[in-house]
Amino acid sequence: MGYTTDSFGKPVFSKSPTQTVVDFQAAADFAGEFANVRVGTASERGALTPGEIHPGMLFSESDTGKILVALSGGGWRVVDTPDTGWVSLGALSAGWTETVAAKYRVRGGVVYFNGQLSSTGAGSGPFTGLLPVGARPAMTHAFLALTTAASLRNAYVASTGYMDLGAGAVANIILSAIPPYPAA
Repeated sequence: MGYTTDSFGKPVFSKSPTQTVVDFQAAADFAGEFANVRVGTASERGALTPGEIHPGMLFSESDTGKILVALSGGGWRVVDTPDTGWVSLGALSAGWTETVAAKYRVRGGVVYFNGQLSSTGAGSGPFTGLLPVGARPAMTHAFLALTTAASLRNAYVASTGYMDLGAGAVANIILSAIPPYPAA
């Protein structure tokens, strides 16, 4: 072998031009332990054994974009979540139109809305947008929907992602007035 270790366990290589596989493996092992950072999917993080998880370890989920830290008492805490940017609410229920493009955004684990929706009332039931996983509240998020005419109506976003802005005719519900909530 062409190395010794310092007081931290770091391999210190000799000046010898002949390095062995063992030397390179020692360097790789040290880097893995010292860096304490892993990258993989959420399911790969879930498959780590307790012996592979060290307190303070960072894990970057390649499928969700989340960065998590391993806690000393076990488990993980999210330290960063991706910003989705503004995403269209998609297809609207019958009788509903976008006065201003209806969008949502998840930033820092908090869900925000923007845009305005209107309903003709004739044959229009509740607005039934369906938010994807990652933009849904942990429990039903009830609020008063505000319109540009300063009228209010009861509304909610369910933990299933179902949105209900009420039935009947209404002009210009202001989506940015929906109180932000933490994504589940």
